[in-house]
Amino acid sequence: MTKLAKLMTGAALAFAVAAPAAADELTVVSFGGAYGAAQYEHMIKPFEEATGHTVLFEDYSGGIAEVKAQVEAGNVQWDVVDFEVIDLERACSEGLVEYIDFDQLPPGADGTPADEDFFPQALENDCGVGIMFWAWSMPTTPRRSVTWYRRRSPTSSTPRRSRASARCAGARR
Repeated sequence: MTKLAKLMTGAALAFAVAAPAAADELTVVSFGGAYGAAQYEHMIKPFEEATGHTVLFEDYSGGIAEVKAQVEAGNVQWDVVDFEVIDLERACSEGLVEYIDFDQLPPGADGTPADEDFFPQALENDCGVGIMFWAWSMPTTPRRSVTWYRRRSPTSSTPRRSRASARCAGARR
C-alpha cells in the first residue's frame, strides 16, 4: 500500500468514526495553511468522493479553548478535531471529547484488523486515533557533527538557536 493510500485510509477511518454524529454533513477542523490545504486535497476530497458525505473544513488555532466553550455552552459545532497529542490528552481527561470504541474501527485496505494495522502509538489515547507522525530532522555534515546551528536574528546581533523539522504522513504501517 502506498504512503498516500495509507494516509487516506487513516483519514477515512477518522472520519468514519465521527460519521454517525452527522448523517450527511461533517465538520472537521484543523490548523490551516499549507498543512490544511494538503489535508483538504488528499484526505477530505477523497473522503467526500468515496462516501458522498459533505465535509465542512474549517481552520482553528489549536488548543482546547474553543472545544471547551462549545461543550460548556451545549452547542458543539465540530465533529472531528485535529489535535496535538497534549491537547487531546487534556480534552479527553476533562471529558470534552467522546471515547472511541476501537472495536468499531474498520480493518485496513488489505483486511488487517485496525489494532494490528495501526502503529501502537496511534491508538494510545481513548479519545482519538493518530493519523500523523512527526519527526525531527537534525542535519549534519561529515566534517561537523552539529545538530543545532546558530543564525543571527534580523533584529538582533545575538545569535539564536534554530531547528529543522519534517512531517511524516500516515499512521498506518
